[in-house]
Amino acid sequence: MSIRKRTWSDKDGKVKQAFVVDYFDQHKKRHIKTFKTKEAAKTWAATTVLQVKANTHVPDSKSITVEEATKLWIGQCELDGLEPTTIEGYKKHQEYIVEYIGNTKLNTVAVETARYLETKLRDARKSANVARAVVQSLGAVIAEAVELGKVTHNPLRERRRKRRGAEAKRHKQQLKPGVDMPLPDEMRKIIESAPVKMIKGRPTNYYRVFIHTAAFTGLRASELRGLRWEDVDLKEGYVNVTQRADRSKRISSPKSDAGRRRLPIPSRLLNELREWKLVCPKLKDRLVYVFPTSTGQIEYIGNLDKRGFQDAVGRALSLVHKLDDNGEPAFDEDGEPILRPKYTGLHCLRHFYASYCINRKIDGGLELPAKIVQARLGHSSITLTLDRYGHLFPSNDDREEMDAANDAFWTSEG
Repeated sequence: MSIRKRTWSDKDGKVKQAFVVDYFDQHKKRHIKTFKTKEAAKTWAATTVLQVKANTHVPDSKSITVEEATKLWIGQCELDGLEPTTIEGYKKHQEYIVEYIGNTKLNTVAVETARYLETKLRDARKSANVARAVVQSLGAVIAEAVELGKVTHNPLRERRRKRRGAEAKRHKQQLKPGVDMPLPDEMRKIIESAPVKMIKGRPTNYYRVFIHTAAFTGLRASELRGLRWEDVDLKEGYVNVTQRADRSKRISSPKSDAGRRRLPIPSRLLNELREWKLVCPKLKDRLVYVFPTSTGQIEYIGNLDKRGFQDAVGRALSLVHKLDDNGEPAFDEDGEPILRPKYTGLHCLRHFYASYCINRKIDGGLELPAKIVQARLGHSSITLTLDRYGHLFPSNDDREEMDAANDAFWTSEG
């Protein structure tokens, strides 16, 4: 492998130069690659020597394009059995990637390529979250290509490490009661303010029971949508989580083995579920799902969130400013502030349940140990539970508690 300087004159007589790496690959075929600087040529040559020895080098002429790599990635996602909605989202990312860098040779993709893609998405008025997600998908495309031997390394790995560090820092921002989840007084008002749902011309407490169940069992939205009456023990007062329904209404197993769990139902909620069962819509003359559509089918998540939960929040609590991608208050075309319910997204009900399990009994909680909270939430590891909710656990170092313990120490005998 040799590096030489090449000098020539363009049509205007201007002298130009470049540095050429002349080498043979592992198949004894000769290749030439040109660089603007000698340092860049040396760096590339040093890496390529190792790749040739390891029989992993892919010459530019043999490299597939980014578009071809995205097809391999989507194909593998489908083989892996990812949820249809997930694959649908990935295909949208694929469209963006192909539109802007689809013809790029895969082995020439660099950190600068990812930055270019992100800039083009921002110029197209895509949100920061969308741009970030598309670039992450590009990293997954390259990672899949590495496994298939279509490219030797993933240049976005280092960028991912840096972003991961920033993400970890961002995620360390603790969930706050009253901001990310309702406070107990707010939760009572939200349940009591749940809108009536008309089913076959009759008013029902469908949304009230749904919100009440979500807040005091901590089930994920997918688990609630897939919940069957056969999984609810109205006699003993337990709910068994055995399946979930994705956004495409496809039934599948819980997210992990820990997702299969048995949860106690509070007596007040148990009574509401018994009453709801009497009027719950049936599927072909048979009770199947606990929170179905008016025809007994699996309910759309948007109906449960917007028509049920967000409507209840809007009735119970004052509206708040909607924020833009930069965290600033958003305004409409007339300059008027855009308002929204204080809490959106069904996951904040799961956050509330976590805080309810953790809070001290004197504050209206269950005061459960962390390991039981993990089991109740169906988390696969205690680390996930503590990372997300650890700051909510009582510190047990309140002044009154410390004084009581200290007095007990000094007055104890033996």
